[in-house]
Amino acid sequence: MATTVRIDALQKRFGSLRAVDGVSLDLTPGITGFLGPNGAGKTTLLRMMATVLAPDGGSIEILGHPTSTSSDREEIRRRLGYLPQEPGFHRSFTAFEFVDYIAILKGLTDRRRRHDEVRRVLTLVGLEAVMHKRIRKLSGGMRRRVGIAQSLVGDPDLLVLDEPTAGLDPEQRLRFREVLTARDEGRTVVLSTHQTDDVAALCQRVVVILGGVVRFDGRPADLTATAVGHVWVAEQRDPSAQLAWAGPDGRVRHIGSPPAGAEPVDPTLEDGYLLLVGAEALRTGDPGGAARAA
Repeated sequence: MATTVRIDALQKRFGSLRAVDGVSLDLTPGITGFLGPNGAGKTTLLRMMATVLAPDGGSIEILGHPTSTSSDREEIRRRLGYLPQEPGFHRSFTAFEFVDYIAILKGLTDRRRRHDEVRRVLTLVGLEAVMHKRIRKLSGGMRRRVGIAQSLVGDPDLLVLDEPTAGLDPEQRLRFREVLTARDEGRTVVLSTHQTDDVAALCQRVVVILGGVVRFDGRPADLTATAVGHVWVAEQRDPSAQLAWAGPDGRVRHIGSPPAGAEPVDPTLEDGYLLLVGAEALRTGDPGGAARAA
C-alpha cells in the first residue's frame, strides 16, 4: 500500500522536555489509533503531521510532500482534514458559517458547490437541524461535532483527528464511527484517543506512545494478546499487582504477574494497554504513569 505519511527520527523539544523523541513511522491507508497518557507526545506528533508545528529534527513527508516549504505545506493542507484538540471557534459564527469559512480556506471557491459541501458534512455529523445556530449557543458535544464536520470538508485524503470523541455521548460516538468507516478505501485516518473501545471498534492499527517514544506498533489484537496470562480476578485487592480495580460485581480485576492459584480472565485491549503503560512506569520510576493513563 502507498505510504501517506513517512516519519523518520522526528524530534520536538519544548525547553528541556523531549515531547517527541526520535519517532519513525510509515502510515498507510486505513485507520490508525494513537494511544498514550496525557503528556505522552500524541498531540505534538499530530500537530506536526497537520503542518501546524515544525519539527526540531528528523523529517516528515505527507502525501508525497515534505513539510519544510510553504508551497508544499499549502499543497498538503488542500488534501488534509485536521481536528485539533481545542478548535479555535469564532463563537459569533453559526455552525454553517464556520464550516463555510474553513471550506473557503481549502480553496472551494464555487459558492453553490461549497455550500452543498458544507451542508453535506454537517448532515454527516447530525447537525442539519442546528447548522444556522451560533456556535456559542451549542452544547459542548455539538461544538465537537462542528469540529469533526470541518475536518471532513472536501473528502480529504488524510484525516488527522486529536481526541475526536471527547465530549460525545455514546450515540454520537457510534455515529462518528459510522462516518469514518463509511469512507472509501484508500483514505488514511490518524486519531488519538483515551477511549480504547474506539480503537478496538475502528482501528486496523494501534500505536502506543509513551514519553515521546513509540512503545508498541501493531494490530489491536496483538496489543490485547500481550496481556494474556497477566489479568486475573479475586475477592480482595492483591498489593503485588501493577493495577487493580473493583468491577461492577464487586470482584477485583488485576493486571500484572498473577500469584499461584489466581483465577485468570481473558484480557481486553485496555488491559494490554494498561499493562504496557504500567511496565513503562516501573521502568522509568514514574509510578503515577499508569494511573494517569487510566
